[in-house]
Amino acid sequence: MNRTVAFLAAASATAIVLALVWSYGVERGDVHPDAPPSTVASEGPTSTEAGADGGAGAAGGGAAGHAPDAWLRAAQPLLATLGEVPVRPGQVLATVNGVALTPADLGIAEARAVGASRYAFLLDRAVGHEVARQAAAAEGITVTDGPTTDAAPASPEAAEFARREIETGRLEQALADRRGLPGPRVTRDQVEEHYAANVGQYGELPSEPAARAAAWKEVDLAIRQDLAPEVAARNAVAMDDLRQALRDAAAIEVSAPTL
Repeated sequence: MNRTVAFLAAASATAIVLALVWSYGVERGDVHPDAPPSTVASEGPTSTEAGADGGAGAAGGGAAGHAPDAWLRAAQPLLATLGEVPVRPGQVLATVNGVALTPADLGIAEARAVGASRYAFLLDRAVGHEVARQAAAAEGITVTDGPTTDAAPASPEAAEFARREIETGRLEQALADRRGLPGPRVTRDQVEEHYAANVGQYGELPSEPAARAAAWKEVDLAIRQDLAPEVAARNAVAMDDLRQALRDAAAIEVSAPTL
């Protein structure tokens, strides 16, 4: 009896999620009103909509309209009330330009139930990472091995997932650098420009070379600390715009959670 009640409750919860996904897709125009509420597909823009540079390169202009997987974010408040979503190895959770994403792309190696809100977050992140990797590959961008996490991985699968996470972040930054977007660190040019405009704040430099070098070292550090929050904020906005532009140029299909 208890199992029957639990099953019916879970089925009702899934039906609500499916209805939400379907209604959201109808509102966006991605789903016809007569289509069954099973999946939501979103095609990327045409070449005209994407712009002369193919869409992905137009990252600086910000996002327009809904992201292809915006239902995941819109559904999070409701998902948080629905308990857990069961996932199993090899299950196709979404596709990005025809490439399937499975629980392994979410960092999940075995069959398990995942909190619904957590599931939405992990899937949304996996979609964004796959979009970035495909965009980098299309532009011939690769990255060499770099720093890894200090934490010891729990398994080979976890180690590979962590490696791909770091690699994806570096690929995203390489895509941003190619587009001339603001970087995450204060540059020497920014330091010198800021000093020239604010000499009174930091003081004149001594003329004697050794003293001048020592004074400049302190000034350089102070300016970098002063500019760091602004530079980081500009980089965060630029990266968000880049990620959104890459998503808008991709064909993304997200499968609704199923029991």
